[in-house]
Order: sequence, then structure tokens, then C-alpha cells
Amino acid sequence: MFEIIKLELKIFFKKKKNIIAVLAFNLLLILVTNISSSLEHQKINGELGNTQLALESIEQSIAPLNEQYKETKDLNILKISKSCEEEKKIYENKKQAIKTGNTFDALKADIQIDEITLKGIENKTLISGESKDVVKDRLGKNKYLLNNNISPIYDVTMSSYNFLIAMGKEVLPLFLIILIFLFSGDMISRDSNMGTYKLLLIQPISRVKVLYSKIIAAIAASLIMVLGTLSVFFIGLGFIKGLGSPNYPMSFYDISGNKIINIGIAKFCIYFLAILIFIIIFYVSLASLISTITNNSTTSIGVSITLGISIFILNTQLKLAPKMAHLNPFTYMNIPNTLNGSFSIQFDNTNINYKSCLICIIIFTALNIIITTLIFKKRDVIC
Repeated sequence: MFEIIKLELKIFFKKKKNIIAVLAFNLLLILVTNISSSLEHQKINGELGNTQLALESIEQSIAPLNEQYKETKDLNILKISKSCEEEKKIYENKKQAIKTGNTFDALKADIQIDEITLKGIENKTLISGESKDVVKDRLGKNKYLLNNNISPIYDVTMSSYNFLIAMGKEVLPLFLIILIFLFSGDMISRDSNMGTYKLLLIQPISRVKVLYSKIIAAIAASLIMVLGTLSVFFIGLGFIKGLGSPNYPMSFYDISGNKIINIGIAKFCIYFLAILIFIIIFYVSLASLISTITNNSTTSIGVSITLGISIFILNTQLKLAPKMAHLNPFTYMNIPNTLNGSFSIQFDNTNINYKSCLICIIIFTALNIIITTLIFKKRDVIC
């Protein structure tokens, strides 16, 4: 059995289509990483622009208030004017902090601004475009970051931990379907097309072990390619951009309390990688089933990719049958949105969580392998 696994791995790593697919995957990650870095600069410039606009708006309101106070000697107007002066200083500090890249000074300014905003909302002296709860949540998170000496990041920041989360949302859901089915779509049908079934079946091991050897090899190769590539980028970005704080707070759907809590980004990434491994195994098992049924490499790869993408789009984008979404393994392909509770909210289905994800994927993987085994054994007898 080990010899067949070894042989399958050799064949896998020699195939041009697999090498091209991995190169394409690497190029895609490089492209997305560069785009994300560019977006991060745009967000910084945008924040600087918004700060300047807010500063100008405050400056324009101070002069009329001072003139009005001179005429009326109204202490309330003087109080408002002084409040505007204080707010002006906060925005000036934030502007300087953004320019110099001092994230903690910018964070302090944001906390002060949100405290003023929250107070205004509560006193009904300020009309804000954001709700009280939104401001409160952001204020709480920013205070946590400051108290724990954690530098704030944008969702497109390419520090190592955040890279995994960003790729899990933007790149992996669809590209992983294409990648794994390209790798594994012909694992069974290839021998039928090449006429090498007889060579496999005369090996001194059972026919089922031949099948399982091929599946194990495909799983191992897929895991090496995907996790290996992500690891290289993770380490490389760690040197260039830094790992990021492992304690950076991430939203996580806690099924025990049926609520959203915060956990460290490192722990979040562990959940992410665990589910990713099970998803890759599921894809390989589905590819083995389709490859066995079609018994043709080109058809198998085409059907696998088309079926996978179609189900994913129908379920996650069009949200068909949302109450049954937790029973569909393709619901969980966007792992970060599964873990942070976004899908649970979007589908209005509290059963969409990491526990249901693992149970669903394991069950469907087992079914795929059982059905593949039954079909393969029957086909072997015919041979």
C-alpha cells in the first residue's frame, strides 16, 4: 500500500497541470497580497483625508462661535467653543499620528473621538450616522487594543495572521475548488484512460487498498501544496510585514452561549486551519467519487469544478434554502465568515457554526468514500 501511495505522489508532482495550478495559486496570492497592500495605503490616505475634512469643519465652526460669544456673553456658547477647541486638538493629534505612522497615538485619538460621539448621542446633542451600539463596540475594541499594547490593523493589512484570514475570505473559497479538483479529479479515471488498471490490480494488496492508497496520496499531495504554499507566504510576510499580535481580537461565534465573542487572532487561525484541512479532505473525497463515476479524466475534472462552483454560488451568494444551509458542506467554504458568525446572521440560521461545519464535512466525506468504494469494487469485478 505504501508503494502505491509513493508512486501516486511521484505521478502527482510530475504532472504539468498540477505544477501549473500551483504556480497559478502562488501568482494569485502574490497579486492579492500586492493589491491588499495598495488598498491599505489607500485606506491610510483616506483616513488622513477624512481627518483633515473633520479638522477644517471644526475650525470653520470655532470663529462664528467666538464672535457670537463676544456679542452675547452666553456661557453655553463659550462652553461649546471650548469643546470644539479640544476636539480640534484631538484631530490635529490624529492627523500627525497618521502622517508619522504612530498607530497608538492615532488609536488614542480615535478613542477620544468616539467618547465624544457617544456622549453626544446619549445626550441627544449630536446626530450621528452610526448607532450607539456600533460606536460602543468600536470604542470597547479600541480600548482593549490600547490597554494590551496591540497595534490596530485594517482588514486588508498583510501581516501574517491577517493574511490567512483575508485569503480565507477572498481567495480560497472558489480557487480551492478549482485547485483541488484539478489535482484530484482524475485520480481514479486516469488509470482507466491510460489502461493501467491491470497493473494496479495485480499488486499483492486488496483492490480496496489500491483505491484508498490513491485517495490518501491525493489528500497528502493536496495538503502539501495548499498548506505548504500558505506557510511560505505566512513566514515571508512575517519577515516583511510582521506576524501581528496573536491576541488581536477577532469576532467568534460562541455556540455555547449562542453569541459573538472576541478571541485572539492566533486561536482564530488555528480553528481556520483545522477546518481548511477537513475541507481539503472533503474535496478530494468528492473528486474521487466523481472520478470513479465518470471514468474519464477530462469529464471528471470538468464536472467536479462546475458542480463545486455552482453549488457554492447557489448556496452562499443566492442563499437558496437558508434554513437548510447548515446541512450543505459548501456553505462552510468561506471559513472566516463561518467562524465569526457572519453566515449565521446572513442566513438567519444559528446552526451555521464551526461544530456543525466539522460534523457536516466529516459525514459527507465518509459518504463520498463509502459510495466510491462500492462503485470501485463493482467496477473491479467487471474488469
